[in-house]
Amino acid sequence: MAARKGKGTKVRWAVLPDGTTARPATADLRLITGMQTSEIRGNQEMDADPAGNYETVDDNLWRDGDSVRRVGWGFTLSGQELEDAAQVTELEAIWTAWSQGKKIWIERLKRGASDWKGGRAIVQDPTEPVPYDGEVTFSATFLGQGAIVKTAKVAGE
Repeated sequence: MAARKGKGTKVRWAVLPDGTTARPATADLRLITGMQTSEIRGNQEMDADPAGNYETVDDNLWRDGDSVRRVGWGFTLSGQELEDAAQVTELEAIWTAWSQGKKIWIERLKRGASDWKGGRAIVQDPTEPVPYDGEVTFSATFLGQGAIVKTAKVAGE
């Protein structure tokens, strides 16, 4: 069985108007070009020391009574900067959303998938590394807010 490849995966996004939590219209979402890697990951926040009770079993410290307090998700992406004015515009807009604390909508369509997957998020840490002797890259991490949303792909996407 052959491994699936990520080439052809698309990421699109938009800044949400203040006070809005709903997915923007598809026409308002813009593609981020030059992307090489994207990752949607789930996370869990555990109770903060629910019992304060530590015990030792086989010399391994463990805590009885942990429970999940909250589940969440995050999104990361990275890629290469291209000599492309559209990409420059998108990367600058991500930095602006970060600096202004704006909420965004971001979603991804994996090659061969039938649904876009993503949701409302905030930009946490855009980066702009410039290596001495290599390709200029970009990356950003987004903190999901609310549920992950699946939106059916339409013809031509």
